[in-house]
Amino acid sequence: ISRPNNTYAWPYLLNISNNDIYRNFQHGIWCRGRQISIDGNTISHNCTSSAGHYPGVYIGGSGSADDQRTEYISFTNNHVVNNGTLSTTIEIINSGLTISDYVKFINVEGNTVTNDIHMPNKNVQEYGIWVQGTVTELLLKNNRVEGHDTEKNIHIVDGAGVTGERFVCKIGSYTSGDTGTRPLFVAPSNLCLVSAYYINAADITRGTNYAILNIEQYVDKDTNNTVFSTDTSGSGTIDGFEALSLGNPDATYKHILKDEVLAFEKTNGGTGHALDEGCVIIEYITI
Repeated sequence: ISRPNNTYAWPYLLNISNNDIYRNFQHGIWCRGRQISIDGNTISHNCTSSAGHYPGVYIGGSGSADDQRTEYISFTNNHVVNNGTLSTTIEIINSGLTISDYVKFINVEGNTVTNDIHMPNKNVQEYGIWVQGTVTELLLKNNRVEGHDTEKNIHIVDGAGVTGERFVCKIGSYTSGDTGTRPLFVAPSNLCLVSAYYINAADITRGTNYAILNIEQYVDKDTNNTVFSTDTSGSGTIDGFEALSLGNPDATYKHILKDEVLAFEKTNGGTGHALDEGCVIIEYITI
């Protein structure tokens, strides 16, 4: 599904549904355009070429933000299984679904994307869902993505605009000298953390005495893995009741397994800084 060569005529208003798409040389579905619905298909055993990296489903836009974007795409209730091949000459990275280039306003919901070891062509679909950093306004919810390495079920490049689930937790106050770790929540399923924010009830004046704010994968009382981190050093003011980003997630520790605990930790630079009736917002993708 793409525009003709040397034209800007995107395909539009298409519905691709209830197909079995298999054993294609490159992609099972290659989609660029506008107002396109892809629903209820089975896409399996594609990407048989050993000459390059191919996903079973590729949804892409133009290579430039100034060109026409791919927009208003719905990818729902599809099965994407065991796409890819092995090569003896180059390292091939195959994925079930890749969303790349300048794509905006896309819903990916209710799909099953798996490396199924009980079916032929197993262990060649290395990644489940791959999202490039140029993608914006992506709703990614209620998909089952499994069978790949944990960190490869969903791979989101920093900068991508992804919306999934959101959890808000009140953590209360710390005096300027206080430090400590407080629990946030227990993961209800396997998760990929996307972003985190802290909101304080009062203005924070940045300076040489500051608070260090971490979101951590809690292992035990002696071991925590930092997923997000920022601090209140520098100059200027962090306004009360405005969200402060805690930065990009750590590539290794952003993948949280079911029943693992996330925690908030405050430490200090200099003599520290008080936190007043703060809360934390965690945005994540359910796997």
